[in-house]
Amino acid sequence: TNSQGTASQAQSMGGMMGTMRDYQKRVRLWTADCFGDEVDLDRPTRQAQMLEDALECAQAAGMPFATAQSLLELVYSKPAGDLSAEVGDVMTSFAAFCTAHGADLHDCAEAALTRCVAETDRIREKQNAKPFHKKIKAA
Repeated sequence: TNSQGTASQAQSMGGMMGTMRDYQKRVRLWTADCFGDEVDLDRPTRQAQMLEDALECAQAAGMPFATAQSLLELVYSKPAGDLSAEVGDVMTSFAAFCTAHGADLHDCAEAALTRCVAETDRIREKQNAKPFHKKIKAA
């Protein structure tokens, strides 16, 4: 019975992959429209934005600054990992984080994308005014 449960879970997860791929494509369409390819596909900009959002999420959940700073130092004290494996780990950890905090990952993601589309002009202006964004582009 345990293997049947695992097979059933895996089959359900296969259906979720289509949803995640669709979501990633829709986000790509929005970011291209909002920022243009130069910013949308700029890896340092995307890295900084992803980290900023992850830190804001941890802060909103109550993580103290000292804990975040300790984790930053820990991560950068080790060699860089494989990007594909790290992306998978982020998605898995984030799903577990959402469950622990009573947040529906899909609903929150859809609400965020809907808000972003509605506020494209404001977000574009905010991104262009970020001092960090300007430093990244200058580097």
